[in-house]
Parts: sequence; C-alpha cells; structure tokens
Amino acid sequence: MTGLIFYAQDVEGDATTSSSRFLDIPPELCAIIARFASRQSLARLCSVSHRLFSIFSALLYANIVDPLLSNYQSSRLIRTLSTAQTLTTPHPAILIRHLSLTGYVSDKAQVQACTEALRNMYRLVPGAETLRGSALRSLRWNLPAGLDDLGCILGARGHFPNLSELFVTSDGTNKNFNFVQVGGLQILGLDLSIPTHDDGEVGDRMCYKLAEAIQMLPITSPLLHTLHLKLDIPFNFDTFPYLGCDDLLSAMNNIRLYVLEDLEISLKFYPDYEYDMEDDELPLMDFSLFLTAHPTLAHLALSTHGPQISETVPFLPHLHSFKGSFEDAAVICARQRELDQLTLTFVHRSRFEMPSFRIERLPSQFTLMKLQVLAVDLNGAVIKRTNELSPASLTQLVSSFPNLTQLDICISGRMKQYRKSFIRLMKLQSLRVQEYRERPGLRMWPAKKVFPPADYIKEFGRFLPSLPQLECIEICILADDPDNEDSENWCSCGSCTPPGYSDLECDTPEMTVDYRFSVIRTSSSRAATVVLSSSHVS
Repeated sequence: MTGLIFYAQDVEGDATTSSSRFLDIPPELCAIIARFASRQSLARLCSVSHRLFSIFSALLYANIVDPLLSNYQSSRLIRTLSTAQTLTTPHPAILIRHLSLTGYVSDKAQVQACTEALRNMYRLVPGAETLRGSALRSLRWNLPAGLDDLGCILGARGHFPNLSELFVTSDGTNKNFNFVQVGGLQILGLDLSIPTHDDGEVGDRMCYKLAEAIQMLPITSPLLHTLHLKLDIPFNFDTFPYLGCDDLLSAMNNIRLYVLEDLEISLKFYPDYEYDMEDDELPLMDFSLFLTAHPTLAHLALSTHGPQISETVPFLPHLHSFKGSFEDAAVICARQRELDQLTLTFVHRSRFEMPSFRIERLPSQFTLMKLQVLAVDLNGAVIKRTNELSPASLTQLVSSFPNLTQLDICISGRMKQYRKSFIRLMKLQSLRVQEYRERPGLRMWPAKKVFPPADYIKEFGRFLPSLPQLECIEICILADDPDNEDSENWCSCGSCTPPGYSDLECDTPEMTVDYRFSVIRTSSSRAATVVLSSSHVS
C-alpha cells in the first residue's frame, strides 16, 4: 500500500493510542483505504489480527478477477476455499463475489479440491436452507478438469442464485455441458478445444452435448445479452467431427435470444499434421439464420468458414463494433453509419506460401474511432512476416476512416514509409505498430542496443507536429537472426523449413521487444517531447 503506514503493534492487548484510533476507523473509510491497496497489502492487513481480518477480509476476497491470479496463486486459493470452516473467522468462500480460477489440475485430489471450494461457497452460507445461496456473481473457470462436476454444482436449485456471468476455458474432454444451463445467466463465454486426434466419435459426442446445452439457453437464461463461443477443432481428415458440427450449427440456427447484444463466434478448424488446406476441404458453417434472428446485436465478432454477412441482416444499421474478415467489414460499412470500433482480421491458411493480403478502400465511416488490423495463422497466432498492410493499403484505410483516435496495425516496412498516412489522422491519440525485423547477431547485444529507442523517437519527430492529440505510441518488434543456423524460427515460406519442424515454429520470433513511448506537450506550444516510458524484452 503506497503512502500509508499502520502502527498496529500489540493490537490484541494494550494497544497504543495510534492503534486504538486505527481500530476505530469506520468501515466506510476502510473501503476507501482498500480501494488504493493492492491485493498483497490487503492480505498482509488481514494477517495482523482477527479484528483487521474481520474488517478487510470481505474486501480482499470479494473480487478475485482483476488482477488475474497466477497458477500458483490460484492453486493456493483453491486449497484455502476447500478447507473446513473454523469457529474463529468467517470462511473466505462465502465472501467471494467475482472469482477466477486458472491452472493445471493434474490429479483427482486437486479436482476434488476445486469442487469442494465451490460447494463451500453455498454450503457455509448462513440461511442456505432457505435458498439464500452463494453471493457469487461471476465465475471464470480456466481449469482443464472438473467440468462434469461444475454443471452439477452450479445447476442445483438455490445454490448460486446470484450467478449471472460465466466464462469457461478448457481443452479437456468432458461428458456434459450442464454448466451452460445455469439459470439466470446474462453473460456466457465458452473457449473450448474439441479433441479429435484419435477418435472422431469423441468430437462428435462433445459437439452434440454442447448443442443440447445451447438449445436450452432461451429457457434457462432468457436475459442473456452476451454470448462468446470459441471452439478449436484440430483434426485429421479421418477423424473430423462432421456430424457434431452439423448438430452445433443446427442448434445455433434454431434458438432465439431476444436481448442478445454482444456476440462472438469463432470456430477454428486446422489439421494436426503438415498439410496445406484448401477452402473447399473445410466444413461450411453458415450462421446466417442465427444472425438474421437477432436484430438487437450491437457488437459482433465473427471468425468462421462460411458465407459472408448478408446486406439484409436487420442489425447492420445498429452495429457499433465488428471484428472479422475484410469482406464482411465491407458489407457492414456500406450499411452502417455509427460504427465505433473495427478489427480487420486476415487469416493466412497456406502453410507453404508467404502471407499476402490486399486491402482496398472501404465505404467511409466518419464515426469510427478505433481500428485494428490483425494477421493470424490457422491457430490464431500472430504472423510475424506480414505483407498485408503496405503504405498504399494504410492510405486506403485512412481515407475511409479519417477521424481515428486509436490505431493498432502490423506493417510490412519501416514507419517512415507510412508518414503521409499518419499525418492525415489529426485526431489520433494512441498508436500501436507491430513490425518484423531481421538483425545478425541478435542475441549478442542488449535489445536496446540492437533496436535503439532513440531511432524510433527520431522517426516520431517527423510526424508529431501534424498530430496535436497523440499521447501514446507503442512499438512491438518481432525479430530474428538470419545467420543463426541453430534457430528453430525458420521463415514462413515453407521451402526452407527442415523436416521435423512445424509451421508454428516458423512464425515464432527469436526476440520480441515492446517499447512504450509517452508524448509530452506544453500548453503554450505545439512542440512535443517523446520519452521512453517502459520496455519489455522476451
């Protein structure tokens, strides 16, 4: 806790005057103090005495989402929440309002600890027999096991009456998706990997079970306004879950969520061996019926292999943000006049060709404030060698969106080549640029000597006078050593990839350097000074 010192010596016995006064602080003031304290500071306060634990424990355990716990911290929290209740202090499980659990659960004992922690959240609540239940409002479950028990625990009547937000991330195999049918959800996020490596029937069964659960959403959660569905399906062509995908598509196209505003559908199909996929080998996933049935959509992210968005879908005039393909963005921009945020995602499907994308001018959007351009491979990983955003392409985008305040792009050249486009964005406040570089002897020198921040500050100086509102600049450098014969980071052209190395390794840079610069201006002059505020090397 910065700038706050407690003299809490002998608080259990004859307390000093300072300690006595501190113990008399009203709860309202303690809540203000906790707002400026880190989680570690609150934990230390709770460990001083039973009195301080009773004051600060509710504030410590109420929100365990931000900042996210590490795997080790999450493991310790699970052990704490799964312990039996004591007579001296209230159990932490009944204090939690927002919970995030992450990590690797490796044995049955740990799975049991996870389920016991959830049971304590409602079982130890006074008056639980009157269906008062747990105070838990949001749960983020990022554990590879325990999903089968999760549905039984969350779905029992009266156990979690306040739960309205559920995010589940898992790459394990589970027998049911009953947790999707928790009553009263308003926000639901699923990020799942469907295993199909050895047996296609496993993937078919999981997709079918998921489809069954999704079909019940209009009944169990009629007020659902946010739905994020992300599925990763690695496969080979002998085990692809065609039947399961058909079941899932049919379930989605036959439900109606009458207040749905925020939708993300991301289905990634990619082979688990060296093979160059053709588009006609991918299953066609057409969600047009689902999209047409939801005119209340305001935020949409779409990444599937299927038909483009139709010009007749009713939500287009009301859409505020979109993330997806360039082709769909063209349709949206032609109809929409109040778009705030746009993310153009280019997916590079070929494993043996350099990525190359073409951007043409889109219909003008004068309300667009935030623009991001991404280039990814089939797995969703960022491609390090990008040719999709040339200076000419950026010029086209700037012509379409002249009032941008935030710009996040990956470029194929040096920043000075884009100067003419940058200086046209008079309202730009934040700029993030990713660029790929090759430098011999990369690991022989410190990153700041290989890529001096002063070089970028000099480049910024050429266009800062034309950008009076620019405040923050971030540079992400993806770098390789072209002379490193032992490197596993080969180029992505495919022809120089030796046997035994996958294309995922091709797109992994040897070094990533992140620089963050702040722009300091004086009120009496347009002159600006650029300073390096932070850096990170990995």
